[in-house]
Amino acid sequence: MEQRGLSRRDLEPHIGSRARVAEVLNHKRPLTLPMIRRLHQGLGIPAEVLIGESVARQRRKEEGMTPLKRLVLLLLLGLSPSAMFGQARPSGANAPSGSMCIASVTPPNSEQKSLSNPAGGNRISSYSVQIDKTRPVITSNDKSISISGLAVGRRHLVKIFGDGRPIESFGFRFSQFSTTKLCLWFNSLYETWQLWDARVGGAKCRCNR
Repeated sequence: MEQRGLSRRDLEPHIGSRARVAEVLNHKRPLTLPMIRRLHQGLGIPAEVLIGESVARQRRKEEGMTPLKRLVLLLLLGLSPSAMFGQARPSGANAPSGSMCIASVTPPNSEQKSLSNPAGGNRISSYSVQIDKTRPVITSNDKSISISGLAVGRRHLVKIFGDGRPIESFGFRFSQFSTTKLCLWFNSLYETWQLWDARVGGAKCRCNR
């Protein structure tokens, strides 16, 4: 929650009442499949993280969840099994590279924040994205930006800067996703950055259009 800048109130639309959110965070109630689906789709939290947390709690009571049970959970969630188990990564000089499409960011405005005006009241006016040690790329308000040539077989570090100041960072591997084409987009409503498969975030990332 802290890494994504989320509060307990942000979780209520996806988990339920304030009391239910407290029960989940205090390990008194496990995450259900509908909760996992809503948190994944609404906040962009990787399903494997949510499932892994749920499994960790369950292991305190029993032996744990087998790979087959995890696979069934993923299928019920409508996700690719590779999201949990990863894909085999090619090696050698001819190994393919991956790419990341950075979606355009809706500029903030002074109106009240709402579902129809998610950027209302946002304080940061300009974002830039740095991958590993490359030069930061300034996001656009009207077009997507493509970053290609990312090695598939290694871990990458993404740093987000808002108005020139670091505000968020996270690591990823392409093996966490079902494709080597990823979409990085800004959720204006919750003011969080999310990394999805490009096929899932295609409505937001338009690098190939």
